[in-house]
Amino acid sequence: MLNPTRPMTLLIVSKVESDGNILRYGLQDALGKHLILADVCRDLPSGADAFKKGHHDLIIVHGWKSPESEAFVLKIRRTDSNRHTGIIILAETSEGFDRLVVDNYNAGADEVAPSNLSIAILRSKIIMLFNYKITTDLLRSVNHKLQTMTVTDELTGCANMRGFTKKFAKIMEDCKSEKIGVAVLMIDLDHFKKVNDTHNHLVGSHVIRSMGQLLLNGNVLGGEDVPARYGGDEFVVLLRGDSMENQLKKAQKICSEVSKKVFVYESIEIKITASIGFAWASPGFSGPPSDLVKAADAMLYKSKDSGRNQVSAMKLTYPIDFSNISTQHMIEQPNVVSDLKKASSK
Repeated sequence: MLNPTRPMTLLIVSKVESDGNILRYGLQDALGKHLILADVCRDLPSGADAFKKGHHDLIIVHGWKSPESEAFVLKIRRTDSNRHTGIIILAETSEGFDRLVVDNYNAGADEVAPSNLSIAILRSKIIMLFNYKITTDLLRSVNHKLQTMTVTDELTGCANMRGFTKKFAKIMEDCKSEKIGVAVLMIDLDHFKKVNDTHNHLVGSHVIRSMGQLLLNGNVLGGEDVPARYGGDEFVVLLRGDSMENQLKKAQKICSEVSKKVFVYESIEIKITASIGFAWASPGFSGPPSDLVKAADAMLYKSKDSGRNQVSAMKLTYPIDFSNISTQHMIEQPNVVSDLKKASSK
């Protein structure tokens, strides 16, 4: 049997405290350097509280009958979430032991054994279970990283279009059920081609990466907002909330922040601006989600046609002709464009 690659923490929940302490001392001698912490609790509620605080690697439940032990195992499984905690049930082999075995395995226990098990055999079971836990946690970590990679843009750290589409579908369902309103921002860096032509693609990639970090880690977007890289130097952002005005302020703030930022790569300093299209769907919107993206894209082109470095915004209502958006859909933004141009000229 392979020894564990790291020392373990152990929680013993014993119906009789003295029995729990005897078990702890025996396992401390048997496991030696493989055990760095062994806590003992004398009742199940305090055992659950101790686990919430310490998140021990393994738990031994000693001397409890079913359904108490079964309920405890279920509670631990709800608490350990995406990590695996090894659980061993030790109980007397009296009448009802078979039922206890079935109940606890069904609840999620890893091992159910007689309480008179020798320390040597218990040691083997603990090490085997701990090695299994280490492997399981590693696999879960790797799977989580792989899942994250499939929905994350490698260059910027923002969502990629697969990740964006998954979240967009869920958010639009919430919008349809009148829980929230949704805004989509389409963001394009102005004259970005000049950056690559004047310098090189390494500088261009740095600007795109920094733009992604500005969206992710800046002081504009909230935790529920979803920035994504649309492609090249274009980004799309999902905003959710009750107030169209508050979401529009975020778009204006992003535009202002980009115009004030100096992108530095080695000794090269880059100043650039962004054009943004904003489209809002009020709570209860039931049209095709793709129309919201189409509307934001139309507003992006309006920003570019109007001189760039600005936000053009609309509220998506039907009927609408995307090739000729009427003024009834447009959102008036007094002084926004001039204020942004003043900021970028400083």
